[in-house]
Amino acid sequence: MHEYNRTQQIGHLYVIGHTTDMEGVIALFQNIDPAVRGIMTYSEGMRDTLYRLDDGKWRAFDIRQERKAA
Repeated sequence: MHEYNRTQQIGHLYVIGHTTDMEGVIALFQNIDPAVRGIMTYSEGMRDTLYRLDDGKWRAFDIRQERKAA
């Protein structure tokens, strides 16, 4: 599932598991809005990776939230 905030130019992608294809994720949101500036991915409901456009280049940041044991 995905959402896009046109005002903030940020996409949100919710996935099951822990694998995303950076190029595929960026292409998905560039098809929605070529001016997209950032993309947040979530794995199993938790923040996982931030993709951000800096000076014309996409960068990935691992921002996984620690999953606490029950």
